[in-house]
Amino acid sequence: MNHNQLQGLLETLALSVVSHPESVTVREMPTANEQEINFHFLVNKEDMGRMIGKNGQMAKAIRTIAQGAGKQLGKRVKINIEEF
Repeated sequence: MNHNQLQGLLETLALSVVSHPESVTVREMPTANEQEINFHFLVNKEDMGRMIGKNGQMAKAIRTIAQGAGKQLGKRVKINIEEF
């Protein structure tokens, strides 16, 4: 798995959860640490609750999947979810 595949996986996960898939953006953000990958999710305000989930379960699940995939790359993955 490479960075682009990981980003595609995260986009697929986000698109499967939201009501406004046309509004979803997932970007890899620059980091100072080479052992870390940061992804920034930008979702519609109405979808923020779906992305986070009840008691944060959806966000936690997405982070768990991202971290597992990141281990294949030998990197730690961080996820940031914001609304617009």
